[in-house]
Amino acid sequence: MTEEDNRRPLPREVYIRRRIAAVVILVAVIGVIWGLISLVSGGGESENTAATESATTTSEQQDMSSPPEPPKGADPSESEAKASESKESEAKASEDKKKDSCSLADLKVTARPGATTFNADQQPNFYARIENPTGADCDINLDDAPLKFEVFTMGNYQRVWGDIDCNAPEVTGDVKIKAGEAVNYELAGWSRTTSAPGQCEARQPVDPGSYLLYTHVGDNTSQPASFNLQ
Repeated sequence: MTEEDNRRPLPREVYIRRRIAAVVILVAVIGVIWGLISLVSGGGESENTAATESATTTSEQQDMSSPPEPPKGADPSESEAKASESKESEAKASEDKKKDSCSLADLKVTARPGATTFNADQQPNFYARIENPTGADCDINLDDAPLKFEVFTMGNYQRVWGDIDCNAPEVTGDVKIKAGEAVNYELAGWSRTTSAPGQCEARQPVDPGSYLLYTHVGDNTSQPASFNLQ
């Protein structure tokens, strides 16, 4: 065969087969590369998801184990103080119930006005509640430890009136308060005028405003209760 015969072009079918083979190989290579990319991308997403779930679980566990934060604007020390006072009150109440004796100092005295606000034409009425929280009956002498009501101004805390400044106590003598029970008394009306012990002349009308009511049984004094006069 001559050199000229060797350079003779190949049949068209040969060229078509070679092109088809090249395309098939190219597609296979692209498929392999795409599969690798998908595998790597999918694994990363799974790891990220697992990391996120782990972080969420840790955060939830920390929230459950940590004490609740106080409301915004609240003083943590104030909240703790109130909680401590509540626990002390509960402890004292529990101790009082176990006591097998009762004295004037054991009684719980509470003052309550008859209304939050009294109209200009109303004479305020007041209530006193005397409770025996102990496990024993309590005998008190209201001649020695008189029951009385007092009113102070809220703004400058000035005493303006007391019910026994110019009048004898309405309740006298011995009173028995049974264990775990209470007695209640009412002062029917205050004339809305000033007074002081032994000074009952030229009593003046008090001004409209906010006031504090106290109830006393001897030296045992209630917490103040507020009310308004129109």
